[in-house]
Parts: sequence; structure tokens; C-alpha cells
Amino acid sequence: MNELARLVSLNDNLYRATQKMLSKTREGHHHRKVFEKEAKTPAQRILEDKAVPRKHRDHVKALLAENDPLDLSRRIDRAILEMWRIIRKAREDANLKSTRSLRVCKCVSVQVSSIQHKYQLAVSAR
Repeated sequence: MNELARLVSLNDNLYRATQKMLSKTREGHHHRKVFEKEAKTPAQRILEDKAVPRKHRDHVKALLAENDPLDLSRRIDRAILEMWRIIRKAREDANLKSTRSLRVCKCVSVQVSSIQHKYQLAVSAR
């Protein structure tokens, strides 16, 4: 689980672009939000900010150099499949019948089936 959280965090911080909110004002019952025009990743923001120490910028550059987005996505998928395998084994070993554990397993099952479907499409496209 910790490995999965680490991989997702790397993916989000290195490759998932977001628009930074510049301001938020209230106009009556509505809120008006103003965002940057160009979406950037947190890594891009660090590399562009000269106030960030050079050693931190170098660390981010190294992370970008050693992590390929496609490989990172595959590692996340494998970690989810491994988590599902562990949950399924624990469920079989304990013979769990509670609705809570069934809900968790159904949620992971949906994620696993979408990953498997994605891999099947990739294999059939080759």
C-alpha cells in the first residue's frame, strides 16, 4: 500500500498538470475563481521558481530523468493488481462475510478489471 501511494504521488507530482488558482472572490451567492491560463505540473513549477534552492531543483530533474511516465503507470497498475491479490487471499483465508470488506473488494475489483481490460487492448493492438 505504501509503495502504491509513493508511485501515485510521483506520478501526480511529475506528470499530472493542474491549473493553479490565482484568486477566489465571492459575488453574492457565487464564488468566482480565476486560474492560470497554462496548466503545469508541480515539478515544472519547482523548476521554474528561482526561489527554490538549486539542490531541490536538481533533485526534481533527477526524478524526471529516472521516471518514465509510461513505466510509472505500469508500475502503479502492477501495485494495484498486487494489492488486489493480497486482499483476495486474505478474504479467502479469513472467509470474510462482512459487507464492509465486500465493498472494499468490489472497489478494487472494478479498478483491476479496468486495468486488465486496458492490458488486453494493448496486447490485441500489437
